Amino acid sequence: MNGIFKGVFVHRYRDVVPEIRGICMEELGVWVRKFPSSFLTDSHLKYLGWTLHDKQGEVRLRCVRALQGIYGVPEMAPGLELFTDRFKPRLVAMAHDKEPQVALEVLRLLTDMDRNLEEALSPEDCQSIFPVVFVSSRALASAAGSFLCQR
Repeated sequence: MNGIFKGVFVHRYRDVVPEIRGICMEELGVWVRKFPSSFLTDSHLKYLGWTLHDKQGEVRLRCVRALQGIYGVPEMAPGLELFTDRFKPRLVAMAHDKEPQVALEVLRLLTDMDRNLEEALSPEDCQSIFPVVFVSSRALASAAGSFLCQR
């Protein structure tokens, strides 16, 4: 699997076709969930973090969904502490993503992160997330309300 990862994935996560980049993120999430002893490492997770900055909303969305599958598992969340430290500012900023679906999924991810990883989010992080309850999108405001209620 490491041969496949290094031979294919490492080159395709930056592919010019957004669909291929998105598929790579989805599959990396699957691999991390199925084989955490091999892939729940910073050297593999960094690709998910880097792709949070992708210019295509669909790629960012698939990346966030892959992370939801990892942060949503209480046993895996502690293995994400270094990843969280490094990429938390980007995740918090993505609660205001220009793509509403991405922002919605990020709020769900942040809710999972807050539930399964103690003290992952500082009060300052939460202060930038709370105003999302006032956006015009009902789904987005509702997800922000769930996050606020949990806090």
